[in-house]
Amino acid sequence: MASAWGTILVIGGAGRLGYFVIQELLKQPECGRIVSINRKLHTENQHEGVEYRAVDVRTTETLHTLMHDIRPEAIINTAAPGHVDGSTPAKDFHEVLVKAQADLIQLARINGTKVFIGTSSANVAGGWEHVNVNETAPYWPEGSGVFPYWIKKAQAERELLAADSPTLQTVSLRLPLIIGERDYAFVPNLLDSLEQGQTGVRIGNNTGKLATISADDAAAAHVLALRKLLEPENKIHGQIFYITNTRVLPFWTMAQIVWTAAGWKKAKEPFVIPEALAMVMAWVSEWFVYLTSFGKRAAALNQRVVYFMCREWTYHGAKAEKVLGFVPKNDVEEQLRRSAEWELRKRKK
Repeated sequence: MASAWGTILVIGGAGRLGYFVIQELLKQPECGRIVSINRKLHTENQHEGVEYRAVDVRTTETLHTLMHDIRPEAIINTAAPGHVDGSTPAKDFHEVLVKAQADLIQLARINGTKVFIGTSSANVAGGWEHVNVNETAPYWPEGSGVFPYWIKKAQAERELLAADSPTLQTVSLRLPLIIGERDYAFVPNLLDSLEQGQTGVRIGNNTGKLATISADDAAAAHVLALRKLLEPENKIHGQIFYITNTRVLPFWTMAQIVWTAAGWKKAKEPFVIPEALAMVMAWVSEWFVYLTSFGKRAAALNQRVVYFMCREWTYHGAKAEKVLGFVPKNDVEEQLRRSAEWELRKRKK
């Protein structure tokens, strides 16, 4: 009979990735008590048999009470502020990704937690194009002025790995674009573009490839890491792993898969805006929105989005396969279709 795991605390368990992580945990015969915390509880992302609590990780005193109460054996931290539209203040990223994690690490040591798994981003690696990047790639430099989410994720990852010790063992999992059901950004935005009749325009030549991972596979990787870390004298702690599909598609190819799932039929070739021109348009858009909103809003078309659409963003997942035993399903097209169908059903309601 499998030995029971102690209490597992999932930070952000009522969020999208957290939902799938808990779903995967519930399949494990060793899994017992799961406690999930979010600042706000999203009831549509909950599972039966799990304790959901409304806890703001930015409040140290509340975290102290929680950790003393449940004394988790393992922490899986999937929490992150909204970072899709670029409107979240940089201080929110620091408070949730860096400060809250530091508090959790300190409290984990005090309360006997053995394992801490952090969800990181593929984009903590520096550079405006990633071609088969692996875990040795350098981080974005501090103060480089790029997207604050990436900078703070990088800082959080460094500090998590530095906290690794024989008594509190840590791992960081870097994820690219997460696809599949319950998507709140990528596929919904593409469906919005379809509804607004914007399918006839394309930015770039559709040659740069975009790595993805399904929410199911991302969750499975978290549980594989947990299982390995709970083995006596494991050798994976203090390490980074890229969790990624090996099948990658260009941005606009993915967009057409989503649109087709929603009933779109290609009538003619799109009008192509070259990347260089799109970058100029994005720069103008960024400054116009910034000035007219007094810095309170971010432009939908910005330079980061143009890079995302036009450049290559691929990662080397061999280490995760060799060390964790993680093998992606590579069902990119199927996950995109499922995501589109799920979002369309949600909109009909």
